[in-house]
Amino acid sequence: MTIYCGIPHGADAFIKTAHQLDSPVLVSANALWNERNQRFQNFDKLAGLDVPIALDCGGFVAMARYGRYRWSIQDYVWLATEMRPAWWSAMDYCCEPEIAKNRAEVKTRVHRTAFSLAETLAAVIHHNRTLPGWKASAPTPVIQGWKPDDYIESIRLTDQVLADPLANEAGMSGPGGWPSLVGLGSVCRRQLSGPDGLFAILNRIEEHLPTHVKLHLFGVKSKAAELLRDHPRIASTDSMAWNFTARWEAFDKKMPKNQEFLASHMATWIRKQRCRLENPQLQLEI
Repeated sequence: MTIYCGIPHGADAFIKTAHQLDSPVLVSANALWNERNQRFQNFDKLAGLDVPIALDCGGFVAMARYGRYRWSIQDYVWLATEMRPAWWSAMDYCCEPEIAKNRAEVKTRVHRTAFSLAETLAAVIHHNRTLPGWKASAPTPVIQGWKPDDYIESIRLTDQVLADPLANEAGMSGPGGWPSLVGLGSVCRRQLSGPDGLFAILNRIEEHLPTHVKLHLFGVKSKAAELLRDHPRIASTDSMAWNFTARWEAFDKKMPKNQEFLASHMATWIRKQRCRLENPQLQLEI
């Protein structure tokens, strides 16, 4: 399993730490959007990073803080093309209870996630047919929901999108158009056990996904990553828990939260995650 270290933006201290520890990183589109200029910027250093980098659409923060995505799908495709990450997630619609207040809203957001994927594939094709420069790559699809059956519906809708011949033109490859990596959304603060827990979801979707598909779990806690480290479906996870811990410590001790201080917490977190996966019996704290 690969653990991506979430970084809040492309500051030199974070890039240096990722390079020194050879750590994959994940950055959210929210961190790169300039509201005043209405464009993505300050990602040039990330494009040259010599470790794997993933680009996340930042759907939860976008919905919780702004109630919407502040950029268009075309803007996002442009960013992914300029950054050239190892992979980039399609713009999905998260289903946490604080965002989706009822079952009807969850269903709507599951459908919007599939429709957004279709729109993104169309935008990729348009970009590659009409614009010069770097070619756009296909996004990583995200399946969404809250209850296990929601994810089954999300898989069904995603399958319809990926079965369209245009998905192949956009760069999707694999049996049935399914790529080797798919994101699993709305799992960040989810409990592990119970009828709607992470384990129940993984068990429920197992027979509905093509056998070659692996999953990226967005934002799961270290304990969950540790317990799932040998799961055959799980390719990777990500977390930015270190940033919250660092900022809380700086507030509590009345210390300046400069880039060097934050980067030191980032380095400690990366080392602890590796230790967790290699020696899970140690039960290290985050």
